[in-house]
Amino acid sequence: MNKVALVIGGSSGIGLSTVRNLINENYIVYNISRRKCFIKEVHSLQADVIKNEEFEDALNTVINEQGRIDFLIYCAGWSMASRIDQVKEEDYKYLFEVNFFGFLKSLTLVVPLMKKQNGGRIIVVSSMGGVVPIPFDGYYSASKSALNILVKALNIELNKDEIYLTSVMPGGTRNHFTYKRKVYKNNSNNSDFYNAVVKLAKIEQKGRSNEQVANTIMKVLKRKYPPILTVSGLSNKLYYLMSKILPLGMVILFVKLKYNIK
Repeated sequence: MNKVALVIGGSSGIGLSTVRNLINENYIVYNISRRKCFIKEVHSLQADVIKNEEFEDALNTVINEQGRIDFLIYCAGWSMASRIDQVKEEDYKYLFEVNFFGFLKSLTLVVPLMKKQNGGRIIVVSSMGGVVPIPFDGYYSASKSALNILVKALNIELNKDEIYLTSVMPGGTRNHFTYKRKVYKNNSNNSDFYNAVVKLAKIEQKGRSNEQVANTIMKVLKRKYPPILTVSGLSNKLYYLMSKILPLGMVILFVKLKYNIK
């Protein structure tokens, strides 16, 4: 019997490349996103993760049509750049709705089904920013850090039900996410802010491809006992290791130097 995979945020970027990999491996693939996934083999449902009723209806459609979800991959995400004294409440709340609470909402509906079917795999696309903070995008870093700790906690709770969760941290990735980031224009005359935003864009556009990150996701899905946290790419693994070994003060100094902050 073909496995059922549900990708949330599979219409572009890492999510779209993940959808392609799943289709190529003959999974039954569903996608939920605001825009329709153009791959014809995908059962694509249009819904916004921050609109609870709309999102729940889409999730229940998958559950009702298939009766099972073997793999849940949450790829939805949003980012912005602003000084803390300029950021709008509506923006940081929206960011957490997309990056964290949308994932949490999907778990409340999918986990009971996975318990009933005696197991399942859940992957969320987090970020190296959840381990090493991104200057002037601390809201994004905080949301990804929250995902990481949630994944750790839920493995303690759910492994006995043969449900395993993994947080995949890609680091900088070459896609349109860079250009979708909301950048507060009234911050642009601040040199530290400007340097950090420009540097982050360069890091992303020189980073890994969507396909490389999607391949990491597929490797995790195929492991009998998947890692709780994993990093995509050797350079990111070294960066992650550095963040664990060095004193926090040195890590912060390194971040300042990396992003040209005085």
